[in-house]
Amino acid sequence: MTTGKSTPPRRHGDGPKIAALVFIALLVIGGVWVFTSLQNANDTLNCIASGRTNCDVLNR
Repeated sequence: MTTGKSTPPRRHGDGPKIAALVFIALLVIGGVWVFTSLQNANDTLNCIASGRTNCDVLNR
């Protein structure tokens, strides 16, 4: 039996939006970190492949 009253839609506020923004920011920061780590590893491998012995100086 309905009384004709409808329940108002639930509002979630800005919580999910802020959580999504933080998640995307963390993904971008993580991507930059992975990219620079891979780039440093590639530079070291190129140094070793060229026959140098002081390749640890590149990563500083």
